[in-house]
Order: sequence, then C-alpha cells, then structure tokens
Amino acid sequence: MSISSFKLLIATILLSSLVVPLFAQQFTQTTEVRAEITSLSSPVQVRRGSIIRVTVSIKNTGTEARTFYVGASIIGEGETTWKDLPGWGTTTSISPGSTGSFTFGDYTIPADAYIGYHGIYVKLWTDSTKSTVVTDRWFEKVVQVVSVGAEIVDLTITVVQY
Repeated sequence: MSISSFKLLIATILLSSLVVPLFAQQFTQTTEVRAEITSLSSPVQVRRGSIIRVTVSIKNTGTEARTFYVGASIIGEGETTWKDLPGWGTTTSISPGSTGSFTFGDYTIPADAYIGYHGIYVKLWTDSTKSTVVTDRWFEKVVQVVSVGAEIVDLTITVVQY
C-alpha cells in the first residue's frame, strides 16, 4: 500500500466517523414525557356526607401520544391528614398538544370533615409504579364544606280575609 493510499484510507475513516454520527442525529428523535394539569372541576360548596366527583384536565406537552397515571388527595385547612380521592388510574392516550381528562371515583365528605375550605393536590406519573413524576399541581380552596345547608324550594303565601 502506498503512502498516498494509506492517507486516503485514514482520511476516509476520519470523515466517516464524523459524518455518520451527525447523520444519525438528524433521524434520532428524543421523546419527552411532559404534561400540564390545566384545570380541576368539582362541586364548590358541599355539606358533610355529600358525595363529590372531581375531574382534572391534562394537556400533553410532550413529543409523543401517551397515557398518564393520575392520583389526587384532598385536605381541609384545619386538617393534618390527607385523604386520597378514590379511583386513581390511567388516562386515555393523549396526543401531543392535546388535552384529555380524568374523573376520579365518588368521594364522600366525612361526617367529621373540617368546616371550611379544602384543597386538592393532583399528581401525574408515567405509570402505576409511581417511580417517575411527570408533574403535580395544588388547587387551593376549591371545595368549601359548610355546616348547614338550606334553601327555599317553593314558598307560597296566601292571605285569607275573614
């Protein structure tokens, strides 16, 4: 092998070692698991013993369609113990840039629940093992437990003259 052939071989090897990784980077897609908890809906004012149902809206801000594992807990301002909302689970598949929702099971406000405002904490994971947190959000003062509920349904006053 001549010296010029050897130089050409070395140059080819060096060039291919630079070009192949650059070429491969153009076609390698990195997937990012990202999401945003955009809103929460629940009854605003309830009494002890009432049953509530909470729904969260989730926007997939990542790069691929996917499902998310969702959980939530509720706590009153004067309480120290979190109570999990029932029905933690997995969303349907949400496309990138799209929004989906998840509804938890019925939750009964305990008979001894704190009278006042309650907050709800929502968390998303990549799966049910809860090993990788995607995002979380605290919703402050979203449910108010009141002690007495009363409303006038129908009131008719008839004046009779004697």
